[in-house]
Amino acid sequence: MKKGWFIGAGISAMLILMMFIYRDDMIINAGLRGYRAGMTLLGAILGGMSVGSVLTLLKNRKPKDDVQPVRVSPSLDIGSRLNPEYIKANLYEVTGDATDETVRKAVKTVIKTMDVMDDLQDRLKELLDNNGADALRDTENILDDVEQHICRNVRKFINNITILDMKNSRDREKIVTSAVECSEQNQKLLKLTKDFMTSLVEFLNRQGDSSSEEEINMYKEALTEQLSLKGESI
Repeated sequence: MKKGWFIGAGISAMLILMMFIYRDDMIINAGLRGYRAGMTLLGAILGGMSVGSVLTLLKNRKPKDDVQPVRVSPSLDIGSRLNPEYIKANLYEVTGDATDETVRKAVKTVIKTMDVMDDLQDRLKELLDNNGADALRDTENILDDVEQHICRNVRKFINNITILDMKNSRDREKIVTSAVECSEQNQKLLKLTKDFMTSLVEFLNRQGDSSSEEEINMYKEALTEQLSLKGESI
């Protein structure tokens, strides 16, 4: 019966596809009501077979102890945009491998900086949504650039500790030192980002009907310079 679910689901899907392809002919021969009834019946069968297939797969999974962990690696293509979730997954993997609590705490401070960046991006979106500030939507790109810079800092940290041995006391010290340096670099960017958003809030609070598009563009330019991102390749 294990294979039966999959075969049944496949046959049902094939029949539905054929009924869809020959829809006009079937409606003429069986009538619209008959066609709909057939599609409904096959849809129900397909749904049941699909559920049975999923349950079979779950039932036949290997025990948790036999499952090998999957290593998630960030994209290292030069010039490509890094995926923050992949980067963060690598950090969690490092904390999972670490047996020393000092190492775990140090790496978690790096993870925290990425979490704070995520929170700031969410808050900016909420701020713009609440104020209907569509003219300032491209400020989200500025925070995206900051996030990319943070990701690159973290990627350097991951690269630096890859060749180190968690069991070696000197290597553990190097990991902690490297984590602290990465966290401090990210904290500086986060402070600039918070200052950026504070200035943005002040601007939104004082803008009125007389605010011109030119004024808004000048303000965005000033914010970009404040974050020291203008002309910098991140």
